[in-house]
Amino acid sequence: MYCPLTLAVLLNLFLLCRADFHVSAVVKGDIASCGREATCQFNYDNYVIACPSNYYGCDCFDGHNRGVEASGDIEDINGSSFFQIGSGLCGMGALNFYKQGDASWQFYVDGGDGSLQGTCYDNTASDYCWDAVGSASVSDRLVCYSYICN
Repeated sequence: MYCPLTLAVLLNLFLLCRADFHVSAVVKGDIASCGREATCQFNYDNYVIACPSNYYGCDCFDGHNRGVEASGDIEDINGSSFFQIGSGLCGMGALNFYKQGDASWQFYVDGGDGSLQGTCYDNTASDYCWDAVGSASVSDRLVCYSYICN
């Protein structure tokens, strides 16, 4: 027998179990020094960072509050078919991301049992962060759906 209440409860439980995070490309510039003529030298740092959705913002992008950078020296994921986020995102080990034929990304725990942990999709959000010594331009690349950040 079909029970609509049971179906509604199951659907709500399913949605609650799906937390997400974002993968963003960041260009950060800090003032290194300023000369007498008020000309300043800037240091630029480009990196890819993953931030849980409930910490999505400048504290994560710029200050790395709950954010984890991509492993290696990658500045963006555009044009890539693989990248890795280092250990620590929501308590997980390193995560390997693989681009699929439909332009989505699937990710797995590095050295894990091979089980799919979630799927990511293109995103085009952007943000700009600044403080007294510099700024960061953020280009969101992916929004990822999984249970890992619950």
